[in-house]
Amino acid sequence: MSDAVDTAAAAVEDLKQQIPQPGSTSEYDKLKKEAEGYADGAVKKGKAVAEELKKELGELEAEGKSLWNKFVESVQASASKISKVLGDAGAQVQSTTCTAVTATSKELQNPVVLAQALVGAGGIFGGYLLYTERHRIDTDNKVVLGLHAAIITGFILVDGYLFNQYYSKYDKK
Repeated sequence: MSDAVDTAAAAVEDLKQQIPQPGSTSEYDKLKKEAEGYADGAVKKGKAVAEELKKELGELEAEGKSLWNKFVESVQASASKISKVLGDAGAQVQSTTCTAVTATSKELQNPVVLAQALVGAGGIFGGYLLYTERHRIDTDNKVVLGLHAAIITGFILVDGYLFNQYYSKYDKK
């Protein structure tokens, strides 16, 4: 800012020298003093404006730092909350998984449940084989489709009956 004020003062001095000198010296002196008064006033106003702008700039800088600090605090608080929520969710998943694994290992000690798991795995494997060989099976024939449905239904009924009959007998709870 002070460079601008100095430049303005130099321009005023140049203008003073370019003013044509009137016929009398007293009139020249009078105009010279008047011009110097205007120039001095302009320089003073320029310096005052420069000081005011410096103050405003300092205030804006402080306000910007304040806003930035508030933003950083907000981001840190949000990150902390998210971290807490994710940590709590992880602890809940761990607890639930541990409970499920414990219950599963206890249930698999029952031979009825183990047999059900083996029958289920066999059913899944059989379904996969049927899927891979679907082009060979005559699906237009209703007897073939009925036979497959009857076999699957029979496995499900036998499995349910055996489970109801023997599960409580072998339960180790």
